[in-house]
Amino acid sequence: MSAALALPSRTLSTPQEVGATLLAATSEVTLVTPALRSKDVAENLRKAAVERGVRVFLLADVRFLNDGGSFLGGLSLTPGIQVRLLRGLNDSRATIDRQVTLSGPLLADVISPLQQTPTQASQEPREVRTAGAWFSKAWAQARPYRYEVPDLAPKTPAPSPKK
Repeated sequence: MSAALALPSRTLSTPQEVGATLLAATSEVTLVTPALRSKDVAENLRKAAVERGVRVFLLADVRFLNDGGSFLGGLSLTPGIQVRLLRGLNDSRATIDRQVTLSGPLLADVISPLQQTPTQASQEPREVRTAGAWFSKAWAQARPYRYEVPDLAPKTPAPSPKK
């Protein structure tokens, strides 16, 4: 992971940069986000899990589960990715390999260039420990989620009873 983050703290300014940082994980990613509409984040989490065997634990807000453009359903069906739901999540943050924390809006969404809130990456040990402890408690309280593919087959009417 150290190759992806050469400095103790830095700003990630594009969804592609955030996705690449997540993809650099070697063993585990924990992600807390109200919603997940960033294709770069979703695709790189999928690649890390499927192609590289990285375990991904995704904690999302149940209020935004059915948001248009959400990647939560698809990710919940991906081997190596576990999704759980809570209510009341407001910020997005991730921990990579228990060594790096990311925090900011690009973890959840593709934001407007006019928005000034940066997404930060940090290797500060205290930040990493605090994020890990919070995640463990929240994960234990959250309910598991797995998308159920709707049955789109045409419904045939039940035969009417004979008289």
